[in-house]
Amino acid sequence: MSWDDIVGHEAIKAYLRRLIKSGRVAHAYALVGREGIGKTLMASVFAQALLCPATRDGAPCGECRACRMASRGQHPDLHLLAPDDGVLGIEKVRELQRELALKPYAAERKIAVIDGADALTVAAQNCLLKTLEEPPGNTVILLVAENAEALLATVRSRCQLVRLQPLPTADVTRHLVGLGVSEAKARLAARLSGGSLKAALAAVERDYLAMRERVAGWIDALAARPTGLRSVLLIGEELEKERERVDEYLNLLFLWLRDLLLVQEGADAGVANQDTIERLKAQARALPLPGIARALGEVDRARARLKANANFRLTVDVMLTNLRRSLVL
Repeated sequence: MSWDDIVGHEAIKAYLRRLIKSGRVAHAYALVGREGIGKTLMASVFAQALLCPATRDGAPCGECRACRMASRGQHPDLHLLAPDDGVLGIEKVRELQRELALKPYAAERKIAVIDGADALTVAAQNCLLKTLEEPPGNTVILLVAENAEALLATVRSRCQLVRLQPLPTADVTRHLVGLGVSEAKARLAARLSGGSLKAALAAVERDYLAMRERVAGWIDALAARPTGLRSVLLIGEELEKERERVDEYLNLLFLWLRDLLLVQEGADAGVANQDTIERLKAQARALPLPGIARALGEVDRARARLKANANFRLTVDVMLTNLRRSLVL
């Protein structure tokens, strides 16, 4: 792994490299940003650089034994935590604390990477707080999270917060073209991704155009006065069948609603679904502006609840019911 493997985020990469070169590395960092923009890879490369005894200009050499082990997640001083079934409990944190209390085996420091840190339970976060308040002098803890607000304020305050923004469309397009994707397909996937490389790659691999057509149809169905309530149940059943892809559908739904809002405000240049601009304009003319704004919030809340393992069908049905109320004139 190397810094060059990370798409975009040049300013943050430069910042972390300067820290390594200067030796002024804090005891804890929280890397925060939406899914699929490179947070975990950023933490992995940072950890590898911190363990590498032969860094070059703040970058891991990639050749030494420490780099090879770290890149495979097998370095004895690198400790990786990730959620089980969407939860990171207190026992995992206690086990990590026992490991961090020991002296490093092979490097000058121990590194802990907690991926999906926003899945830490409150008890687990309070337990982790003890280590953040009194960290062993040779330990660096890297929290990786989508939602900084899911972390306790006391936890956030003891970490250096590093916010990763969604990737520019041009960066995502360039990366996809480099992988052999056609320019036109790469540009569309990049626009639909919302700045997430993971979503863009999924857009290339899956039939996102068909998925988007379903999403646009849902808006028409929910806004229809006579049949809108029945549509809540039918769309809920569709999403139940597509449960494994619900994140992708909700992301497409969020982007479509956002585009409707932009069209109503006359900001066509910012629309992600540029190839369907006329359909967006026709749909936007029939929908209330405040309702579209409320609908965006409903989708965002549903995404957050599903990530927190809320009841799937109840969450989806509540979201769809509230979308209908928001969109009906």
